[in-house]
Amino acid sequence: MNSSQPRAADNDARPLRLAFFVHSFPLLSEAFIINQAAALIARGHQVDLYAVWGRQPHVPGQFPIAERAGLFQRCFDPGFAGAPLTRLANAARLACTRFGGRGRVLGRSLNLFEHGRWAANLRLLHEAAMLDRGPYDAVHCQFADLAPIVLRLRRIGAFDAPVITHLRGIDITRRPRELGAETYARIFGEGELFLPNCERFRQKALALGCAPHKLGVFRSAIDLNEFAYRGARGKQRGCVRLALVGRLVEKKGVIYAIDAVARLVARGFDVDLRILGDGPLRAQLESRVAALNLREYVQFLGARGHAEVVALLQASDLLLAPSVTAADGDEDAPVNTLKEGMAIGLPVVATAHGGIPELVRDGHSGRLVAERDAAALADAIADLIRQREQWEQLGRNGRACVEAEYELESQTDHLLRIDRALIERHRGAATAAPKNESPIEAPIQSPIEAPRPAIVLGETAP
Repeated sequence: MNSSQPRAADNDARPLRLAFFVHSFPLLSEAFIINQAAALIARGHQVDLYAVWGRQPHVPGQFPIAERAGLFQRCFDPGFAGAPLTRLANAARLACTRFGGRGRVLGRSLNLFEHGRWAANLRLLHEAAMLDRGPYDAVHCQFADLAPIVLRLRRIGAFDAPVITHLRGIDITRRPRELGAETYARIFGEGELFLPNCERFRQKALALGCAPHKLGVFRSAIDLNEFAYRGARGKQRGCVRLALVGRLVEKKGVIYAIDAVARLVARGFDVDLRILGDGPLRAQLESRVAALNLREYVQFLGARGHAEVVALLQASDLLLAPSVTAADGDEDAPVNTLKEGMAIGLPVVATAHGGIPELVRDGHSGRLVAERDAAALADAIADLIRQREQWEQLGRNGRACVEAEYELESQTDHLLRIDRALIERHRGAATAAPKNESPIEAPIQSPIEAPRPAIVLGETAP
């Protein structure tokens, strides 16, 4: 199978200055953000990352792509911590050192009447201070629940650039319930463009009131150079190695994978499940394994780095993604680990949940079963074990899907087209608007003509 080739530079136009707002950095579960930032930097663009909730400890070697791209040196946070007196002293220092020529921004960050507790507790001042590295051509808000912060910063004048908000999962499924319809109405009103990572989430954004002309699907990509095609093993005998990668939270459905293994073992199948990831449900899941006498068949590997994820996928036969809709409404997008496994050539067994059916076609690149049905999950795995001669074709089909729809370089091309078109529209709106009018009040059409189909492999998914 062909592998993507990196491009040294983007020669279409001048380099762009972009800001990415994230919750925290770096996170193993958000490798797609690292991939996208690194791909843009490789083309000569500037990308600064703003970790609103702070930076995570850097373990050398855990994020090689981020290290090669210099992202740790380009990541900043508000430094908002400590007791009130500590924050007050830090705010005074920032006011003297980080707001040169931006006195109006400083004053507005302290406006209690307009910003309430965000001004009172000095949070907004700390956030505005970290944005003295601009100006930026465009700002990417990587999750919708960060948009209130990003748009508040634009309202006080901390930057003047179009805001592209990505919708990735929890921020369009669970967070609207928590933040409320009014918050999302304001986000959709002020933001220029919203990019859900699957058609499922585009429909959710429409249902929440986002204008159709502000919406377009943009898929989270993977670097195929990191996932060489191995092909399905299709071996005729021996233990079948199952892999599951993800945080140990409800929506990943790990307990159903464990129950499915119990059913397979009881039916005499020789299987081994390795679970890579950690999270709040680990103790509960380990207790379930012990209660079912599955310690010999199920192994918890804990959280690991990128290299360990690749090694596990390369050493496995089938990849599982039994995701479910959590009690709080949280859903999965087309799971990044599924893309990685499919790129390698692994057949997958997953649930018809969230955005997964836009990635996995039942019978084409794997099997899809209903959510929360351990019996159906076990049956699908058993069918694949009995029909090992199909693994190679399923693996090839999966690789072809990822190459067509989720390849990093082509998605970077797509993102740059979006950015450039939106930047030009924003500049045009700013030029046309009266001086006492915010350019964000002017209607801006989406720079993408229409969302592309969820799957482009000859037909779209139902």
